Parts: sequence; structure tokens; C-alpha cells
Amino acid sequence: MFSLLGISLLISVAAANKCTFHDAEMCLAGRGVLIVGTSVSRHWHFALQEVLTHDHGKAEASDLFVETLVNKTKNEWSIGYRESEKAVCGGGVKSWKEVNPWNALCTNINKPSNTLLVFQWTSPFQGLKLLQEAVDYLLHAMPKYGLSIKKSTLLLNAGLELAVNYRGAEPPAEKAQNDLPGIINVMNEVLLRGGDACWRLSTQLCCQDKENGNRLFHPNSTEIQKTCTNKGGTNMAQAESVLTAVNEKVVQAIESDSRQRKIKVLDTWSMTPDEKCNRYEDWVHHPLLAYEQIEAWITGVLGCPCSGGV
Repeated sequence: MFSLLGISLLISVAAANKCTFHDAEMCLAGRGVLIVGTSVSRHWHFALQEVLTHDHGKAEASDLFVETLVNKTKNEWSIGYRESEKAVCGGGVKSWKEVNPWNALCTNINKPSNTLLVFQWTSPFQGLKLLQEAVDYLLHAMPKYGLSIKKSTLLLNAGLELAVNYRGAEPPAEKAQNDLPGIINVMNEVLLRGGDACWRLSTQLCCQDKENGNRLFHPNSTEIQKTCTNKGGTNMAQAESVLTAVNEKVVQAIESDSRQRKIKVLDTWSMTPDEKCNRYEDWVHHPLLAYEQIEAWITGVLGCPCSGGV
């Protein structure tokens, strides 16, 4: 199983003191947050809005947001939520190639924290143009909203497109290794302005046991790996082996970068172990787990304290 324990860049667990809605609001106040990725990252854009708005005023500021929002939403998520998010922020249709990335830039300003949230559907492994344009947009938009670019925050994920429906000439790990220096250079533009940059590792995958009520299980926990596929027929065990290799290349490239300020890595791979498959919606989407990952990002990457509800 993939393990990068001991690497100082990795953030994998939230602080012992859990975050309240007020803690998150104070942490993200005045920030411009650019989220780059695909459907799982797009959901972060909406989950952060729920955190910042106290779930539309239904929770007290002192409530723990992970506990509150998971309890509120655990019976509500279905495929419909992705369609509604897609309608607002763009995204995939039938395959990676059919995405219209020019319609996928989604901007939201949250009051009263005055937090700018921007989502861009793209994978830099498919080209740097949209990543560069999204970073430029953030850095130019923040002053227009009265925000300091020193509080610019980039959260990027990429890798799944190298494991699923990949048709490139290079082996996936080699493709990642060749592309990473350019991606890191663009991410460092945020660090050079005094902001924060973080790579969210790709999460583990799950399978659906269609003969037993669509029970979800981890591809490495079964002897019938050959039948462990997503709807498109991609073998999940094989896809996970690619994600393992790509995640390792990401951490190695960031660790070896010679610049003094380094991109941080949110180890959401380790935060989605086998036993959490029962909280997945399908083979890759896991909206119920987004809030605890956000908490780890707030405390571990952004370095914000949490009061624990007291």
C-alpha cells in the first residue's frame, strides 16, 4: 500500500481540536482560494461555501462543522448533486476530452468573511494553459475585491486522468514526472506573492458489489479484482497502482524543488483508507469525507488554530 510517512511536507490528519464554523470563517477571512481539479475538487468549492455560510445559517458559529454538515447531508447526497454543481461550475460530460474548460471557471465571494472562492475545471497534466490563466485570474481579481494577494491560496489536484481513460504515448508515471516541473513553477507564482500553495493527493478508489446491494469495498481487499471496475470498465486495482505511482512522483518533485518555500501536500490518499469505502458515493466521489479533509487543510496547510467548540 502506498505510504509516504516521514516526508515533512505531508499533512494527513486534522488537529486534535476540531474546527468550528467560526474557526473556519476566521481562517479563510480575506483569502482568495483557487481550487483546480475535476469533480471531487469542484465539490470542495461548494463544501467550502457550506462551511463559510454555517450551512445557510442553520448552525451556530460555535458548532463543529465536520460533525454538523456530515450529519445534515449524509442521507441527501446522490448523483443529482454533481449535476447541479456541474450546471453552476462546469465539468465533465462523458469523457475528459468533452469538457469545455472555458465554461468551468466558477467564482463566488462569501460574506461576511470576504472570502473569494474560485474553481477551475482542468488537469495540468493535460496542459498548463488553463492552470496559468486561472492563477493569473486569481492574482488579478483579488485586489479588485479589496483582498491582498499575500492571502492568495491555491489548492490543486491532478492524477486521476492518468489512471482512467488515459491514452497518452508516455507511461502515466513518466508523463507525470515530465510535466511536474512546469506545474510546480506555476504553483510557485502564488508562493512568490506570499500566498499558500497545496497539492491535494488523489484519493483511494472503491468498487461497487452489484450483487450485494451495491456495497462499496476497496479493490485491494477482495480476491475478485478482475471484476472490480467502474462504470466505464476501468479496473480499479490497476487504476490505484497508477495513482500510487503518480502521487509518489508528485511528492518527490515537490520535495526536490530547490526553492526555500515549498508547496505543501495534503495527503488525502491516507485519509481515504479501505474502511472508508462505505462512506463513498461511488468508485471515486465521497462528499461526506470532504469536510474532514477541509479541516486537515485548514489546520495543517493554512496553519489556523481550532477552538474545539469551546
